[in-house]
Amino acid sequence: MQNPFVLDYGSMLLLTIAKYETPSGRLIQRDYSDGNLYNYYTKGGTLADESQPPRPKGAESKTDSGRAVYSGGGINPDEFVKSQTITAEKARFQQKLNDPIFAFVLGLAFGKNKDFENYKVDRPITFEYVLKPTDYPVTENLYQSFKKFATEKYKFTPAQIEREREFIQRALRTELVTAAYGSTTSSQVFNDYDTQLKKAIELLPEAKQLAIEGAKANAKKENSGLNR
Repeated sequence: MQNPFVLDYGSMLLLTIAKYETPSGRLIQRDYSDGNLYNYYTKGGTLADESQPPRPKGAESKTDSGRAVYSGGGINPDEFVKSQTITAEKARFQQKLNDPIFAFVLGLAFGKNKDFENYKVDRPITFEYVLKPTDYPVTENLYQSFKKFATEKYKFTPAQIEREREFIQRALRTELVTAAYGSTTSSQVFNDYDTQLKKAIELLPEAKQLAIEGAKANAKKENSGLNR
């Protein structure tokens, strides 16, 4: 638990004034006494190199379903999926692609491209729409049309465009879906590329089983208390 102290120049100090334990008795707070706080912010989290974070060395406790958990490691997932990151140079180049992508989609949405009239958006935005795989797909023909557009009008090379194929396909569809259904719906496009989300969906059966086991353990505990 942290208490905020407002300082000068719009800054703030967040002072930890209490530490919490989970119902299983596990102390969540990380141990920064050896200077690891600096390392955590500079090399930890999404910047960590480990494919699997090391197991905390704190005291072991058990969850209601009997799983072993350890103190002193902060909040860690049961399954670790490293975040997808790109270099600063790659990010800057992708930003340069935003202008041709937006201009190309603008032409599509207004029906200016006669080869792709089915991408024309000729109705008001439909909000709170659940996106389907068949909605505004970026076909190979559409991608090649964008490549020609970007190389002729924005002087990118075909090789530069090809290196960013996945980014371009995702961005084209995002802009098209935004025009048709709004920005909230267009965020669903990223779900197809989100490795963490895909892993979470894959593990839903295991999560359900953990919930069932936990409910059984709690029911057993309550019954034993009533019988005393």
